[in-house]
Amino acid sequence: MAILVLNAGSTSVKAGLFDIVDHLGGNSLVEPVWSGQVSVADHRTSTITITDADGSRQSCLAEENSFKAIVKKLLELAENGCSGRSVDIVGHRVVHGGAKYSSPVLVDEKVMIDLQSFVSLAPEHELSNISGIRIAGELFEALPQVAVFDTAFHQSVPEHHRVYALPYDWYRDLGVRRYGFHGISHHYCATRVAEMLGKPLTELRLVTCHLGGGASLAAISGGTCQMTTMGYTPLEGLIMSSRCGSIDTGIVLQMLIDERCTAKEMLRILNEESGLKGVSGLSGDMREIQAAAERNNERAKLALAMYIASLHKHIGASLGVLGGIDAIAFTGGVGENSDWVRTEACKPFEFLGMQVDTERNTNGRADRIISADNAKVATLVVKAREELAIAKECLRFL
Repeated sequence: MAILVLNAGSTSVKAGLFDIVDHLGGNSLVEPVWSGQVSVADHRTSTITITDADGSRQSCLAEENSFKAIVKKLLELAENGCSGRSVDIVGHRVVHGGAKYSSPVLVDEKVMIDLQSFVSLAPEHELSNISGIRIAGELFEALPQVAVFDTAFHQSVPEHHRVYALPYDWYRDLGVRRYGFHGISHHYCATRVAEMLGKPLTELRLVTCHLGGGASLAAISGGTCQMTTMGYTPLEGLIMSSRCGSIDTGIVLQMLIDERCTAKEMLRILNEESGLKGVSGLSGDMREIQAAAERNNERAKLALAMYIASLHKHIGASLGVLGGIDAIAFTGGVGENSDWVRTEACKPFEFLGMQVDTERNTNGRADRIISADNAKVATLVVKAREELAIAKECLRFL
């Protein structure tokens, strides 16, 4: 079965075609027949990069720079790159499923109405997801479309970790609760870790660290998520590239009371001008900040110290929830590529037997085990493969 996956984010769009009918039973790696991605650039021409099954790459320019034009061009290229295969189904990553959706769902107009109602919870991401579904519907009119939700994996989080200490009717009547995000990545990472360690996922206590532009942790036990760091929106938890993570909400209220900014401006500041970017004053890119810190830029050094301290705090909280740990895994752009972040994140937990082997950590590519031979806790690097995970979820759904 040929499954076309569209991952339409707020700043990037990815697509991949997977033929995985023979791989439903396990988590065996399946390379896409065709994949493409593009970073959506403001007021600049966007370049679409295409990768074929043999690894060869080619690039082309998007004729227009609107989000719709870019997604349409990417999907048209995907259709042309099917190598004679007819696409059977289109799967979509949808960031927010609210409290309603805990598993993939066939998209219809009722589902689209529900998705629209979730926009306020993750405006940039959800609107992009909705646009992607509508554009795919125009190009592949006769095909079923399946929405796979980033929040679904976290539906298992117990109520005492899900409810905020606010008036209970906000939770009951308004849906104010911790939803969590990156669930597709966390679930895939956890199942891949179990496969790499040769153990049933249900017997492992794991902390999965999805560290990219957005960042979150998941504490996983018995194969289900017990706690995650992101909350009602993708703002809570770890310090991120340009998002603030957990802060005292009184700060936000005071700034609004003092009319230093409007609510809309505050939302932009918390999402786009905070985190590593806000503290360093430079960028949200980990590589740029590390380079600046090596040049003795004090604010860059402060931003890095805060980032690692945030990881320590939330990993520690995850350990308390799990009552111990068998493995910790790093995924996402920063998690996969920064050996320094992995080393620093694990240091305070060496007393638990979390020991990283320097050679394994520094050299090699995902997927790999980087813990020392005598380590009691396995440490792993897992490549994020959200598109593959979405394709498999679509196949299971069918």
